[in-house]
Amino acid sequence: MSRTVCLLIGLMLLWPLPGHAQTLRTNLFQSGQGGYPRYRIPALTRTTQGSLLAVCEARTRTDSDWSHTDLLFRRSTDGGKIWSTASRIVPTPPNLTRNPVALAHRQGTAEERTLHNPVLISTRDGTVHLIFGAEYNRVFHSRSTNDGASFGPAQELTSACDTLRPRYDWKVVAPGPGHGLELSAGRPGKTNPLAGRLVVPIWLSPGTHGSGHHPSGIATLISDDHGSTWKAGDLIATDPDPIADPSEATLAELADGRVLLNVRNESPGLRRAITTSPDGATGWTPLKRSDSLFDPTCAASLIRVPGNPREAAATLVFTNPDNRPGSSPNAAGSRDRRGLTVRLSADDGQTWPLHRVLDPGPSGYSDLAAGPDGSLWCLYENSPDSPLSYAALTLVRIDLDWIFGEDLRSSTNGFVSLFNGRNLDGWVNINCAPETWRATNGVIACTGEPIGELRTTRMYQNFILELEWRHLKPKGNAGVFVWADAITAKGQPFHRGVEVQVLDGLESEWYTSDGDVFPIHGARLTPLYGWGGDRAFPVTRRMRPSPEWNHYRITCIDGRLTHAVNGQVVTRGVQGSPRKGYICLESEGSPIEFRHLRIQELPAATALAPDDIAEPDVGFQSLYTGMDLRGWTAKPEVMHHWKANDWTLEHDGKTDGDSGTLWSDPEHGDFEMIVDWRYPDDGPGEGAVVLRGDSKRALTLSGKGSKAWHRTRITLRGNRVSMTVDGVETVSDPLHEGIASSGRIGLRPAGRAMQWANVFVRRLD
Repeated sequence: MSRTVCLLIGLMLLWPLPGHAQTLRTNLFQSGQGGYPRYRIPALTRTTQGSLLAVCEARTRTDSDWSHTDLLFRRSTDGGKIWSTASRIVPTPPNLTRNPVALAHRQGTAEERTLHNPVLISTRDGTVHLIFGAEYNRVFHSRSTNDGASFGPAQELTSACDTLRPRYDWKVVAPGPGHGLELSAGRPGKTNPLAGRLVVPIWLSPGTHGSGHHPSGIATLISDDHGSTWKAGDLIATDPDPIADPSEATLAELADGRVLLNVRNESPGLRRAITTSPDGATGWTPLKRSDSLFDPTCAASLIRVPGNPREAAATLVFTNPDNRPGSSPNAAGSRDRRGLTVRLSADDGQTWPLHRVLDPGPSGYSDLAAGPDGSLWCLYENSPDSPLSYAALTLVRIDLDWIFGEDLRSSTNGFVSLFNGRNLDGWVNINCAPETWRATNGVIACTGEPIGELRTTRMYQNFILELEWRHLKPKGNAGVFVWADAITAKGQPFHRGVEVQVLDGLESEWYTSDGDVFPIHGARLTPLYGWGGDRAFPVTRRMRPSPEWNHYRITCIDGRLTHAVNGQVVTRGVQGSPRKGYICLESEGSPIEFRHLRIQELPAATALAPDDIAEPDVGFQSLYTGMDLRGWTAKPEVMHHWKANDWTLEHDGKTDGDSGTLWSDPEHGDFEMIVDWRYPDDGPGEGAVVLRGDSKRALTLSGKGSKAWHRTRITLRGNRVSMTVDGVETVSDPLHEGIASSGRIGLRPAGRAMQWANVFVRRLD
């Protein structure tokens, strides 16, 4: 068991299509309204009770970060539909005096007071923490114990920042902005001893240049007692080593508990900088440039999408303005803040294969919040008139369906049937008996024996595949392959490709009956919510037990796969390869039926590299049914030494040489042959493939009993033969004169146990 599927409804579509457009878009803070000419610097969080809390700077002037500024907040308890009236989240701390840096740089008046850079953290115990700056030289902390409805008195924690002064003589300091982090409890079986630690990024400056915010360096503040006391972590980097002006940073916890810090900077090349720490405070890796993440010198947001605690790599979402044409990783860009873009990583931020533009116009700072169901909210600076105009702080609700573009493909138009309901036209039986697959009563019925596959006659690249299936017995096993090769992989009954599991009632730590997706036999796919390896696990259970029908919808686009079960997306993967190939149905030991198969082909955005295209069909046909020795003959006294054992053909080793040869019934002239073989045990003797019925024309199959499968490929044209073993040429010679023009192919035993599989031949004459 182990390895391991989609829908055409004749007259009407019975299942809702997955995918949503942006379901919510609203301006939470509109510049010029509420008594403030400008709102900037968003912070957003979703509480453990599901409320949304949005905080921002409310500035009395539009020309400076140092204007008189209050912190306002709004709260929603219904997922963002209805919001409270904007109000001050905390009063201006008493005894707050103007930062001398502001006066030295002529930033406003001595009477103005600036509250700035809000940071929110919603913790598992229901507390909401607010960390904010005052006058860019003091830092405060406040908390809410009523789900963000109100906040208590602010407590100063500037003294924690003061400990950094011996290493960096700062005069300006600011947290975040955006959201901070509470470290998780860790994976099952690997408890995080730092669970509950609060981590907040900060940036610091001696205040000598620009408006007093340059040059700069970065560090973090941490609390291990739920915010009662705070201390500074290591000084991570300062201008200019290793990057210019590292400042506003955003952070997320990776799957193994490390903290990833993603940093704004002003280095040439306009790219974000990244560093990781085992604890969010110390041991930071050297800051390095992220070639995939553009930086127009603007704050950004990074968040981990909630998933199964066992996942081996975090799914991360990142937002910031990206003004490059098409957001191409290698394209040049500028410091112009426009094109707010959402990017997704499924591998702890190592690669960012998926992006979508949230707002193509001028935009700025953003902050993200996430729900346990994969829902996402983004609060960002919207500047529709011109860059830096900051007309509003706009809230948008999105989800992974939107990021993957499912809303663009929700139409039912363009589908064509993959099965006519009457026969198997358009399908090829790869390696099964003729009776394994049949069309009957509008379904493709499979006996489950032998293990093998039925595939389409043509390849598909970008498409939506829909079908229904049902197991006829409980605990059945089968699958659907996409982007598969034309013939099966070496020593295996299945193709290289990506499998969508079709399993009933079988669950373990490493597979489920709810729609797993995984690559096999050399294919690749990076899973979202993988628990280790490259298997994508479902986020929810939607499967119906045997003998009920289940509906699959599999969307495959440019190496990305989205799998919906009974109307809801449960599994996803990215960076698939190959990403053009055949669709296959799998026989794996139990009777199953498929019906209502249909496909909608989608445009292919880019030309593919050769490695991303599956091996094509060149006419190979199987000579072995997997059920019996139909199509083969041998001397009666040795026939019982050969055994059909599902997808393998086995010889017991008790005969050898010509007397034990198994001969194909059809004769072949010029042909190309593929055959897989192995010796399970060490011992003397070597098998061979005999050509055109002539025992003197045999090609030896050498092996040392490593139990590894080998693939031999033989081409015979006239009297010239060539042979490769595992891709390496071993024979390229003319045969002796007088070889027959046609004859049977023989499998000669080795005098020791030997297994054969995947016996394919195509005629060349």
